Amino acid sequence: MGVVSGGLGSFIGTPAEVALIRMTLDGRLPPAERRNYAHVFDALARIIREEGVSKLWRGAIPTSTRAMIVNAAQMPTYSQAKQAIMSAGLMEQGFPLHAVSSLIAAFVTTAVSLPVDIVKTRYQNMKIIQGKPEYSGILVSCYISI
Repeated sequence: MGVVSGGLGSFIGTPAEVALIRMTLDGRLPPAERRNYAHVFDALARIIREEGVSKLWRGAIPTSTRAMIVNAAQMPTYSQAKQAIMSAGLMEQGFPLHAVSSLIAAFVTTAVSLPVDIVKTRYQNMKIIQGKPEYSGILVSCYISI
């Protein structure tokens, strides 16, 4: 259920994610290529007006995939780390055990979700060059990031 709810929730939230990515990375672009969104609602309105409603869900598949991976990795890793630490007699129930288990889960979750996150970010921020998208698909943006 966590995988499904994470995927569905991130799909619904993709327009906000697209606006966030574009606004965050805008300052890195040369002045002539900047989008200069005034605020998130300006970004959303301009994306709809200039590119079409469907572009609000650009990168929805890698965004949903990332959320599903995070949900699939985080909770089981936390539970398994906690159980392993307690079984080995290294710690007893309490804050230190939860903190260490959380750190282990965070490391694993980051390691498995980061590649998808990079692809998602590049795909959501891509430019249209001479009428064609910068990347022809998700796998191409992945290959370029390697």
